[in-house]
Amino acid sequence: MSNSLNGISKPKFKNNNNFLIEKQKKLIPQISKLKLQNPNESLPEEVDTTHLKCKKDKIIEELYKTEYSYLKHLKILLSKMDKELFDKNNKNCLEIESEELKKLFLNLRWIYQVNALFFNTLTEKIVNWDENSKIGDFFMEYIPYLKMYQDYFRNFDVSQKHIIQILQKSKKFVKWELEKRKKYGHDLCSLLIMPIQRLPRYELFLKGLVNITLQKHHDFEDLTKSFKMILEVNKKLNESIKNELNQKIMLELQNRLSSSKLENIVVPHRTFIQQGSFTKMKGKTMERRNFYLFSDVLITEAIVFGSGLIDDVLYLKETIIEDLPKQNKVENAFLIISKENSFIAAFDEYKMKKYVYYKMKKTVSQLKKKIKSFYIKNNKNTTEKKKSKTKNNIRNSPVWIPDCCAMECASCRMKFTMIKRRHHCRECGLCVCQKCSSHTALLPYRNKTRKVRVCDRCFFKIVEEQEKIEIKKKKKKI
Repeated sequence: MSNSLNGISKPKFKNNNNFLIEKQKKLIPQISKLKLQNPNESLPEEVDTTHLKCKKDKIIEELYKTEYSYLKHLKILLSKMDKELFDKNNKNCLEIESEELKKLFLNLRWIYQVNALFFNTLTEKIVNWDENSKIGDFFMEYIPYLKMYQDYFRNFDVSQKHIIQILQKSKKFVKWELEKRKKYGHDLCSLLIMPIQRLPRYELFLKGLVNITLQKHHDFEDLTKSFKMILEVNKKLNESIKNELNQKIMLELQNRLSSSKLENIVVPHRTFIQQGSFTKMKGKTMERRNFYLFSDVLITEAIVFGSGLIDDVLYLKETIIEDLPKQNKVENAFLIISKENSFIAAFDEYKMKKYVYYKMKKTVSQLKKKIKSFYIKNNKNTTEKKKSKTKNNIRNSPVWIPDCCAMECASCRMKFTMIKRRHHCRECGLCVCQKCSSHTALLPYRNKTRKVRVCDRCFFKIVEEQEKIEIKKKKKKI
């Protein structure tokens, strides 16, 4: 069996630790100079690990064995599956036309080169391992090169979707997948996900090593630094994936949804959080709506065949989310109160209602905290004055009590009948009879020119407020 790994010879082991560290420092920088090659050569045989006995040694042993297995599976992908998928000169080639999948394999070749060097140097460490051996410095040298996984992470999600589409269309590809699973114990999808799973494994290995290494040990400081480095790498990779996915979702929604209420969904500060559906209940209407929750806005979509029509755009900085206990026929629901519109959002299941409620509540809370901290940092005094002036002018649209929940007039308590009909007060949203809602009033936050129906109680409050405003104006003139 050949003792080389992708053109990198298995090192001749020495008992000098200084030699190993120097050798390691020479090996790692070679990554950027490597040419892309197919890993057609055999992996070196596993070395003896019976001398590894203590807890720390066992973690090192597991790291070594899993790394060997990982490289072995990457080799199957790059030396065998690659040709059968894309190489038209190969008799068994499936001739898969997927640029995204080809990009993924190209990224995979770089990853293989990095891990081949890692494995060779780790093998040297294992052969010469004793109780005084260090591995933290080795990880510190190696971890920065894990950033090369970033392109693979970005292309992975799209490639998986392409594979699913190919599986749905090609029976030949389905048969090929089953053959590979039988032959290697893994199909294409399960092999391609291995690099995604590998980086969290490094994090776990380093966490385990830090936990069992004494602070007095000469390797503790380097292990701690390495652990922090891998945490940072994983965090950045996850953020880059999240941001890219976020942009894709928002672009899809931008192209699908249309309304004069919102010009652009894709804006720099906005992030996508969740989507789903609920029953929008307001007065007599009970309509199914899709919702899209963003970091600063909630969009509801009318479910109409063949169109993506925006129903409501609620800005979260002026929105209140309140829980709603069981009330007559309304279950699994909460209130969404906003300046633009207010209604009851009802869900099919309690678990879904609870999840969405806390998600929306948390998003609104986080946005308001950001705005508050911004006000504190920038011109605290002037913003507070502006807030106090505009606070009284900002009025939320009332939640209309659904007809099914109102059995009697909220004012006179007379039961509703076919003759004694329900009417909603546009100011408070309560159901009242015609006798108790004989007045109309001008509600500036709703319509500046047209008077609307209000209940008697709200009418007298509005009149009283207007009288107070007029008295204040007269006093200012004097």
